[in-house]
Amino acid sequence: MQVVVDGRELAPGSSIRYLRAMDVETIEVLKFGAAAIYGLRGGNGVLVITLKKGKQKELKDISSTGVRPISVQGYQKIREFYSPKYENNTTYNRPDLRSTIYWQPELITDKDGNASFDFYNADGKGQYRVVVEGIDEKGHIGRQVYHYKVD
Repeated sequence: MQVVVDGRELAPGSSIRYLRAMDVETIEVLKFGAAAIYGLRGGNGVLVITLKKGKQKELKDISSTGVRPISVQGYQKIREFYSPKYENNTTYNRPDLRSTIYWQPELITDKDGNASFDFYNADGKGQYRVVVEGIDEKGHIGRQVYHYKVD
C-alpha cells in the first residue's frame, strides 16, 4: 500500500513511526478508482495521512519518491505603499529619489469605469512612465501605459 503524508509519497520501505497520534488530523484509505491519481503506485490502495497544522515534520525528515519536496513560501499580505506626506511639511530637507512613485493595489472605479488618484512626484527630472493594470468583475484584463516628463 502506498503511504502519503501531507501530500508527499513515502519511499517504499519507509516508516511512519515518527508520527504521533496527537499530530494526525485525518487518515483516509483510498482504493480502486479513488487511488487512480497515484497511478500504478496506488494499485494496492493508498493510505493518506494529513497532519494538524504546525505539527508537520521538516521536508528533510520525510523521504519521498517520485516527488521533489519543496517548501512553498506562501503569499505576501497587501501592505500600504509608502507615500511621503508633504502636505503637512513644506520644508522637507532630503531629496525624494523614489523609483516607484505610487502603487495602489485596490483602485475602485465609478459606474463609468473612471477613477482618479493623487500622488507626489519624486525629485528626479526626466521621463516618467505610469502603468495602470486591472481586472473587472467579469475577468477582463486592462492595461494602459502613459508617459510624462518632469523638467
